[in-house]
Amino acid sequence: MKTLKKLLEERAAKLAEIAECRSEEELTAIELELKKLDRLIEEARNAEDQTPEEKAAEERATAVPGIVKSNQEAKEVEKKGIDLDKLASEIRSGNPTVITAEAQREIQKRAIASSNTQSPSAYKQTLEVAPNEAAQAIDLVAHIPMNGAAKYEVAFAVDTGDADYTEEAGQYTNSEGTFNTNDTNAAKITNTATVNEEVKELNTIDYLSAIIDNVRKSIRKKASKEIVVGDGTSNHLLGMINAPTKVMPANYKLEVKTFDRSTLRKIVMAYGGDEDVTSPLTLFLNKQTLNEFLDVELKNGDPAYNVTFQGTGGTISEAKGGLAVPFSINSGLKAFSAETAGKTFAVYGDPQKYELPEFSDLVVVENDYIYQDKGQIAFFGHQMLGGVVSAYKAFLPIKKQA
Repeated sequence: MKTLKKLLEERAAKLAEIAECRSEEELTAIELELKKLDRLIEEARNAEDQTPEEKAAEERATAVPGIVKSNQEAKEVEKKGIDLDKLASEIRSGNPTVITAEAQREIQKRAIASSNTQSPSAYKQTLEVAPNEAAQAIDLVAHIPMNGAAKYEVAFAVDTGDADYTEEAGQYTNSEGTFNTNDTNAAKITNTATVNEEVKELNTIDYLSAIIDNVRKSIRKKASKEIVVGDGTSNHLLGMINAPTKVMPANYKLEVKTFDRSTLRKIVMAYGGDEDVTSPLTLFLNKQTLNEFLDVELKNGDPAYNVTFQGTGGTISEAKGGLAVPFSINSGLKAFSAETAGKTFAVYGDPQKYELPEFSDLVVVENDYIYQDKGQIAFFGHQMLGGVVSAYKAFLPIKKQA
């Protein structure tokens, strides 16, 4: 078992990593590590008395990192035009308030950095958040800033044409490539979140962080499902598995009757054109479907597949053969065992070939009165998004064979 001193040193080092974060996925991973360390620190603190050296280590571990509290960082935030106090004030006033993606990243970064292992004596200053239910899909696809637009269109090549031999002084081969377009309109995704009225007493960062946790994450969760399975009806995203035939031909699919040791290889080899052997991309599937992969055994009884996890994704690999494929869990897809024959239960492709135009930033409105009798306040949030597959045969539907 690690000593309290060692755990505190690890926490201080983890906090220092925040300054180097470049994505929300990295921030979320650090947040999870900090929560694990906080639990271990609390257990260690209860099990042993602190030495002066350990007390000093704890002060370093629970202090806000220099990158967060320095004048340099304050100037950087000011340079970006992010006034978090003003932002919080606008929301508290009940006015519709835009929270840009940049502001959201700043709030999350500073919220993680300012977390403290000490329990407040008067009342809890931070809010416990729900387990991470936002699927990884929204972090994998290509985000396209399109503020103010109502429609987004992409052009893609179906084929490049064929060259051929030409006799001396003969006519050049004329085989033009085939091109097409795909488009998406804006869809409005909304959410109403309720929290205890004590949130009003929190400091700026914790207050804004509570909004992000309760409003934005639910919108991300919905968008992550729709990116994969959206039906494209009025005001709905059109997901990967329902892309139009002009970008995903009806005969472009793989049917699976049962899982065996070759299933993963068949998925990879079925992707793309006749001359494509693309490096492993991403397999989107239900959690139970992943479990059904792991039920497959070799003749000697050993597992046919191995899995490593990272957040809501990871890598599935052949136990013998060396093929490894990144995967992303998505609850919008049904488990193989529960899906109807002929329906898509998984999809394989390049998530960067699914473009998510953001027609608006996150807009939040606070309402202090609608649930006042319950001691709660409400946050109403919405964001305008679109979704479009931007390349021919970018995603391979994997269907349950009849």
